Amino acid sequence: MLFSCSQMALTQDAAPTPRRQFEVAAIKLDTSAGKGGNIGVAPGGRFRVSSVPVRFMIRFAYNLQDFQISGGPSWMNTDNYDVDAKAPDNVLFQQIRPLLQTLLEDRFKLVIHHETKDVPVFELLPAKGGVKVTASTNGSCVIPDPKNLPKPGEPLPHFCGNIGMRPNLIEAFGVPMERFVSTLSTVLGRTVIDKTGVTGNIDIHLEFTPDEINAAQPADAAAGSSKPSIFVALQEQLGLRVQGAKAPGDLLVIDHLERPSDN
Repeated sequence: MLFSCSQMALTQDAAPTPRRQFEVAAIKLDTSAGKGGNIGVAPGGRFRVSSVPVRFMIRFAYNLQDFQISGGPSWMNTDNYDVDAKAPDNVLFQQIRPLLQTLLEDRFKLVIHHETKDVPVFELLPAKGGVKVTASTNGSCVIPDPKNLPKPGEPLPHFCGNIGMRPNLIEAFGVPMERFVSTLSTVLGRTVIDKTGVTGNIDIHLEFTPDEINAAQPADAAAGSSKPSIFVALQEQLGLRVQGAKAPGDLLVIDHLERPSDN
């Protein structure tokens, strides 16, 4: 049978894209009372999840904030799972995401669709008096060197590119504003849109009272608290302010999800 060039092109275009998946994967419900909550990649392409709810795995797999996920059964927020999977050797942490998507589809029978709708957001703007964000300099952080890491017991230096978050503190060294904004979105529970005009890498040290975070309505510092609300702290410490707005947002809607069988 003969095919024209155009027919062959159509046949090639119609070929499905191969699904990326783990070589092997074991999933187990974690019934222990121990603390977990870890997702990581070990040498040799070993991907491990320790005591993590399915909702968090979905967040990681699709690189979303918690408020960008809608629907799903209640157990996906409370049942913790362990995963031990083998990925190709030398896989990077970010390259795990599509493999985990396939795992969720195959083993948890995850079915999703995306919706775009106007959602509440925060705009991050310069406060009155101007931005006080500190520009990162050569001496403010250290570029990580795998061959010259601190010895056990030695204090860790401020590595460039690191950003850490505790309940009352956001601290970063040598990061672009977009990284700080992404972390701020997690804390505030809304997408934060950068309108600061800040360019280049920055250092951040922001202390605040976590109990005062209210994504619907910025609040003043709590009476008797030694630290201000995050909204006040942004103005006083970084010369930044947030204001409510609406913008189109991508929502991942869970249509179906099942508990997997242990193996």
